[in-house]
Amino acid sequence: MMTEQSAKADARRSAQTAPQPDPEAAQRALHDAAAHPRRMPAQRVSQTQTSEIAGRNVHRAIDQVISEFDDPDAHKVE
Repeated sequence: MMTEQSAKADARRSAQTAPQPDPEAAQRALHDAAAHPRRMPAQRVSQTQTSEIAGRNVHRAIDQVISEFDDPDAHKVE
Protein backbone atom coordinates (compact mmCIF):
# COMPACT_ATOMS: atom_id res chain seq x y z
CA MET A 1 0.00 0.00 0.00
CA MET A 2 1.40 3.37 -1.02
CA THR A 3 1.21 6.20 1.46
CA GLU A 4 0.84 9.84 0.52
CA GLN A 5 4.45 10.51 1.54
CA SER A 6 5.83 7.70 -0.65
CA ALA A 7 3.66 8.85 -3.59
CA LYS A 8 5.08 12.37 -3.30
CA ALA A 9 8.62 10.97 -3.09
CA ASP A 10 8.05 8.85 -6.21
CA ALA A 11 6.68 11.87 -8.08
CA ARG A 12 9.68 13.97 -7.03
CA ARG A 13 12.13 11.26 -8.18
CA SER A 14 10.35 10.87 -11.48
CA ALA A 15 10.40 14.66 -12.05
CA GLN A 16 14.14 14.77 -11.33
CA THR A 17 14.97 11.92 -13.71
CA ALA A 18 12.73 13.12 -16.55
CA PRO A 19 14.53 14.37 -19.68
CA GLN A 20 14.94 18.12 -19.95
CA PRO A 21 12.86 19.95 -22.58
CA ASP A 22 14.57 20.80 -25.86
CA PRO A 23 13.51 24.26 -27.14
CA GLU A 24 14.79 23.51 -30.66
CA ALA A 25 12.67 20.36 -30.91
CA ALA A 26 9.64 22.34 -29.74
CA GLN A 27 10.21 25.02 -32.39
CA ARG A 28 10.57 22.34 -35.11
CA ALA A 29 7.35 20.67 -33.98
CA LEU A 30 5.44 23.97 -34.03
CA HIS A 31 6.82 24.78 -37.48
CA ASP A 32 5.81 21.32 -38.81
CA ALA A 33 2.32 21.67 -37.34
CA ALA A 34 1.84 25.08 -38.95
CA ALA A 35 3.13 23.82 -42.31
CA HIS A 36 0.62 20.93 -42.45
CA PRO A 37 -2.82 22.14 -41.33
CA ARG A 38 -5.50 19.51 -40.86
CA ARG A 39 -7.98 19.36 -43.68
CA MET A 40 -10.62 17.41 -41.76
CA PRO A 41 -11.74 17.51 -38.13
CA ALA A 42 -10.45 14.71 -35.95
CA GLN A 43 -13.96 13.42 -35.34
CA ARG A 44 -16.79 13.53 -37.82
CA VAL A 45 -19.66 15.74 -36.71
CA SER A 46 -23.15 14.43 -37.39
CA GLN A 47 -25.99 16.67 -38.44
CA THR A 48 -28.46 17.72 -35.77
CA GLN A 49 -31.70 15.80 -36.02
CA THR A 50 -34.44 17.75 -37.69
CA SER A 51 -38.08 17.63 -36.63
CA GLU A 52 -38.87 15.24 -39.51
CA ILE A 53 -36.48 12.66 -38.06
CA ALA A 54 -36.86 13.23 -34.32
CA GLY A 55 -40.54 14.13 -34.14
CA ARG A 56 -42.08 16.82 -31.98
CA ASN A 57 -40.87 17.56 -28.47
CA VAL A 58 -43.94 17.30 -26.26
CA HIS A 59 -43.89 18.90 -22.84
CA ARG A 60 -46.31 17.27 -20.45
CA ALA A 61 -47.71 18.45 -17.16
CA ILE A 62 -45.88 17.21 -14.07
CA ASP A 63 -48.84 15.20 -12.80
CA GLN A 64 -49.60 13.57 -16.16
CA VAL A 65 -48.84 9.83 -16.30
CA ILE A 66 -46.52 9.05 -19.19
CA SER A 67 -45.61 5.44 -18.48
CA GLU A 68 -46.82 2.46 -16.46
CA PHE A 69 -43.91 2.99 -14.05
CA ASP A 70 -45.25 6.41 -13.03
CA ASP A 71 -48.66 5.02 -12.05
CA PRO A 72 -48.45 1.22 -11.64
CA ASP A 73 -51.92 0.99 -10.02
CA ALA A 74 -53.57 2.16 -13.24
CA HIS A 75 -52.13 -0.77 -15.19
CA LYS A 76 -53.13 -3.69 -12.98
CA VAL A 77 -55.15 -6.52 -14.44
CA GLU A 78 -58.22 -7.32 -12.34
